[in-house]
Amino acid sequence: MTKLYKLALAVLLPFTAVAQQEILTVPIKSFSGKISTIKDISPAIDDAGNTCLYLTQYNLFTKFTSTYFLSLTPTGQVLGKTKLNSDFIEQQDFLGSLDQGESFHFYKYSKTDRGYKIIQHKVNKATGENTILPDLEPELLKGCKFVTSFTEGNQVYMLFYSKKESALQVLQLDANSQSNIKTIVITIDNGPSRFLRYSDVEFMNEKSAKTVYAAHHQKKLYKQGDKLYFVFDAFMLGNTKFTTTDILELDLTNSTSKLTKLPEMPYKTGLNFNSYLFKDQLFRVQVSSKELILDVYELPTLKQLKNYSYGKDDQLTLKSTPVLKRGAATIYDSDYKVLEKTSEVLRKMDKGTPAITVEETGTNTLQLTIGSYVAPTPSGGYGGGMGMPMGGGTISTPGGSVTLPSTRMAMASPGFYSQGSGVSTYFKAFLNAATYTKVEHTTGRTLQDQVDDYEIHLQKGDKRIGSTATYKANGNAYFVYEDLDEKALKLVMFSAPAQ
Repeated sequence: MTKLYKLALAVLLPFTAVAQQEILTVPIKSFSGKISTIKDISPAIDDAGNTCLYLTQYNLFTKFTSTYFLSLTPTGQVLGKTKLNSDFIEQQDFLGSLDQGESFHFYKYSKTDRGYKIIQHKVNKATGENTILPDLEPELLKGCKFVTSFTEGNQVYMLFYSKKESALQVLQLDANSQSNIKTIVITIDNGPSRFLRYSDVEFMNEKSAKTVYAAHHQKKLYKQGDKLYFVFDAFMLGNTKFTTTDILELDLTNSTSKLTKLPEMPYKTGLNFNSYLFKDQLFRVQVSSKELILDVYELPTLKQLKNYSYGKDDQLTLKSTPVLKRGAATIYDSDYKVLEKTSEVLRKMDKGTPAITVEETGTNTLQLTIGSYVAPTPSGGYGGGMGMPMGGGTISTPGGSVTLPSTRMAMASPGFYSQGSGVSTYFKAFLNAATYTKVEHTTGRTLQDQVDDYEIHLQKGDKRIGSTATYKANGNAYFVYEDLDEKALKLVMFSAPAQ
């Protein structure tokens, strides 16, 4: 064990005992009997902890993809294992899942000559039995294209964009297969680029993962009441001389839209920023090799409520935890490192896409996670920085499960997330929820912290890990991963430590 590893563990591991238990091990060969690897893991969970894992398995020999339903009790007992037909004939992309009392409903979609088709499956919670339900073919605008999808309030939402009509269509589907479509005309520049190209639209809510990987996407979608909010960060405007944060509000009740913009900033090399919408406040962080700026704005007035600014020679007094770098950009770089000098922090963050998340923790206290994420490039290296539009976009699963559609857009289901395989640099800060001033916070580490620490522990022990997923239910966190060394799917349960 290296000194660096010991230092990282001293920073990462909580001082209290972590209640964790490996509750399931399923050999990969039990799914197909051939050498295969799990491509994606998408869990459906109810409040009691009953779980059904939707597994996409890629066969290394045949190059075909198969899907399975693995039904589990809250304690990890296998109730049923169902294989679906191989999907190599027709591409079917995962949309989401809903809890329907005695069963889980799973939804996929595929493109057809007439538009889009939604494929439905019902899985019995008690037996794991799978029933195929009739397909649905929603009546959409001609030529519209799929943007993204998410689940919330036990409904699946699918969003489509029509360039011809300059409109977004929002399809709401409940567990009884009843659907409702809203068509909302929008006015925004570069619509096709914003909704269909370059990077994923990432859905965020209170159950989403509060990690820099989940939040580094610069096209985000939020739902508050009967309104949806698209937030676009660092998109270049028409003349490419200015950039800003655009907030597109969609009113699902009145089928209307409204566009709000933060003050424009002159584009300059090295400028990069990202934001997070928390209730009626927008938190935006700007990062370069020379400075870090945090602003808090009130919506819809755009009034600036708070500002923090730090240069490379300043002490980063905003942080409440050490700054940690996770992941290695090269074989010569360390996997985990604690960064102390502000200049080093900014230099590392400047290599990736900025990210910020906000969540409530304790009474009148907000926890901010601030950092940046460097996504792996197709060649196996890492790259970040500013493009047009800027933003990352490999696999994106914040608070939800996804097999990325051909448009490379993502969906999200509450309570689920997975970590990226790139480089994350981040710290946490605690602010007063009313004044946004820094406060001392002594609450122990969260369940998500414990899961992250466990994954680090596996990786530092030279454990080869494949696909992973994390979900929360019944006061516990569950970490499911593919153990490539033992060729098995494993499930670990984490319980909150006693206070």
